[in-house]
Amino acid sequence: LLELHAGELSHYALAEARGLSSLGYVFMTFNARRLSRKYHTKAGAVALRSGNPSAIAFAWFTLGSLDFFEGLWDACETDFEKSATAYREAGDIHGWGGAQLLLTFVIYFRGNLPLAVKLNSELVHAGEDAAEPQVASWGYQNLGYPGLAAGPLDEAIASLRKGQALAAKIPAWQNLVYEMGLLAKCHVLQGRLDDARAILGEAFRIIKVEKMNLPFDQAEVLTAQATVD
Repeated sequence: LLELHAGELSHYALAEARGLSSLGYVFMTFNARRLSRKYHTKAGAVALRSGNPSAIAFAWFTLGSLDFFEGLWDACETDFEKSATAYREAGDIHGWGGAQLLLTFVIYFRGNLPLAVKLNSELVHAGEDAAEPQVASWGYQNLGYPGLAAGPLDEAIASLRKGQALAAKIPAWQNLVYEMGLLAKCHVLQGRLDDARAILGEAFRIIKVEKMNLPFDQAEVLTAQATVD
């Protein structure tokens, strides 16, 4: 709100666009999606008018997140592609990594496993080359999805453990519990139920301690728990 207010008062389009996008994201989080789309649409127009790659990238990213939650797959895939391109042009590897991460979710859920592997491998390599552990951990995390779906499970587990170690060190709690949920699912498929339960117990402890109350934060751990039960 402060960024939006300052941007409107000073006619600084970059601050105004980011403020509008941020407010739209907040409304999305609280499921006020019609209001969220109103703010995202306005943010996109202001960002394009500013010509600032960071503002444009953030506007596409937040709109893509809304389209993702509403199941608009064609739209959100395009949104995240545009966001990743704009972040790359801005030289923002962390922003690019976040957009690429969500793009790989969409690609995976739409069934294109080879492309999901390719894009997530790019995340890992870019993160490691730039010494950006969050980006690398995101890549390792989402390499777990195609590995879980098509194998080999040992490779998926190796990727997830690398990502888990990075996420714990940062710390990046949402990233960490997602990787733990995926690891538990891998162990269930291997018949290692005790190992799966141990991982989930620790994941639920982290969720409680860090007050991770949003459904999206808990999704992988809850679905993993269902496979154990």
